[in-house]
Amino acid sequence: MVVTSLPSSTEVSEWFDRTFPEAVSLLDRIVTCSSCTRDRDGVNAVQDIAAEFLRSVGLEVSFRTTGDSARTLWAEVPGFKSSKKILLSGHVDTVHPRDDWSSSLVEEGDKLIGPGVADMKGGVVEFLWVLRFLHDHGLLARLPVRVLLTPDEEIASPSSQPFLREAASDSELALVFEPGRLNGAIVTQRRGAAGVEVKVVGKASHAGNAFHEGKSAIHQLAHTVGKLFALNGTIPGANVNVGVVQGGTTANTVAAVAEALVDLRYTTLEQRDQLVEALKIIENDHIVPGIQMSFSEGSFFPPMPELPETLVLYGEYAVILKEFG
Repeated sequence: MVVTSLPSSTEVSEWFDRTFPEAVSLLDRIVTCSSCTRDRDGVNAVQDIAAEFLRSVGLEVSFRTTGDSARTLWAEVPGFKSSKKILLSGHVDTVHPRDDWSSSLVEEGDKLIGPGVADMKGGVVEFLWVLRFLHDHGLLARLPVRVLLTPDEEIASPSSQPFLREAASDSELALVFEPGRLNGAIVTQRRGAAGVEVKVVGKASHAGNAFHEGKSAIHQLAHTVGKLFALNGTIPGANVNVGVVQGGTTANTVAAVAEALVDLRYTTLEQRDQLVEALKIIENDHIVPGIQMSFSEGSFFPPMPELPETLVLYGEYAVILKEFG
């Protein structure tokens, strides 16, 4: 199709109203696929559905993998190799394990309910359907659109972060179709996050007959947890939470091993560096002689600061939203 003018807001609304049942059908198809992050086959199945759709509207599709992870989908409108890209990004994995999976999408009033609908299969279908609109109106082939769908966002994107950086490196702008806030607000900034695993190894002994021969990992970890929480308020814009603690075997045994999972949040990378330095001090603060304690960083998300360019894009987006009521 060749067009000589852009469709009006009324024509756009009418097209989406008319094709809405087809979009719901696509969402149902995607939701029906179990795609917990660790379910490699399920995640790949959703990527295949997305790839089929993207090819149908003229995009060139390829897959990228790292290790044993599921595939990252990379797609582009052909013919724009040297142009700055418009990056549309999302993820197809969810937190719901296969055993908790419902069979299909459920409609309740004006809501569509199913595992992963909000986070973020609904968002994926949203931008796929925008691409369908642009294709059907002869506009998509004019735009340097790039699509990136990742398989592991729910576990901090360990395999896909390099692809995200690569995709963003030559993009003019990027839109991420995760849900916004409950009040409908659009997210223009967010804090970074990192996960830290704490492991303490002591020495087991009987709490009655040989209490003083033991080295309690739980005693040390309790002290360490207190130190971690005490960091809150010392670095404005950052916070520390210990969300999981486990250790020991029985009440009458001095615990040989104790572990904790720690969540770090920060507004800037400088704050993260400050947290890391503080954790190094805590890691070496032992109150139980002879124990071993290690901190190891797992997941890592950099912060997304609110840049002037972001606010310009938001302003343009807000104008368009007002046009559509």
